[in-house]
Amino acid sequence: QAGGWIAIEDDALHGFRLLRWIRVPFSLYNAADGQTRPTCGDFDGDGRDEIVVGLGPYPSSGGWMPVFEDAASNFAFSNWIRAGWAAYNAANGETRPVAGQLDSDPREEILVGFGRYPAAGGWLQVRDDRAAGWALRSWARLDWNAYNRYNGGTWPTVGNVDGDPLDEVFLGEEAFPGRGGYIRVLDDPAHGFARLGWINVSWPLYQQYSGETRPAVIDVDGDG
Repeated sequence: QAGGWIAIEDDALHGFRLLRWIRVPFSLYNAADGQTRPTCGDFDGDGRDEIVVGLGPYPSSGGWMPVFEDAASNFAFSNWIRAGWAAYNAANGETRPVAGQLDSDPREEILVGFGRYPAAGGWLQVRDDRAAGWALRSWARLDWNAYNRYNGGTWPTVGNVDGDPLDEVFLGEEAFPGRGGYIRVLDDPAHGFARLGWINVSWPLYQQYSGETRPAVIDVDGDG
């Protein structure tokens, strides 16, 4: 029963000192798997980030994401969000959330990727902010049928790469030996997740062996 923990550390100015530990309030999951995949975002518009935690595979009762409050509330557990995909929750149940600005209000939304689900995978889900009760907003699917049939896991991230008010979506994939190494770039939900292009890691040996991609987006050249 050692799993389910998240360490919260201070910023670089304070030497990344440990502030506290929080734990997923799901003892059966913590004993069975215990992986945590946190994301942070201002989901209520108060200027402070809350924490949403993705969980690893938990067949038969998966699909869950716990929400923890911000530092002003001592990171107290708030509520659960569930993926709302019964067949997947029973077969795998892994969740991979990321926070992003996906609509025109000041509160951030959640984009959820999913674990391996051959034949019926390739999906991601948009959940609205706290004020909207984390309501399901939309679904999108990776347009790569061969990969979806073989594996179907999705590793999403978001970032504003065109300068409009909303974030675009970068969709990584799990292992697809011999054919992997790609990241799909999609426009924001207001533009219907329109396909903007592919990025290839251009590393043939890695692509042959695995090809898994887990993207992140940051402004490294200072152009905004």
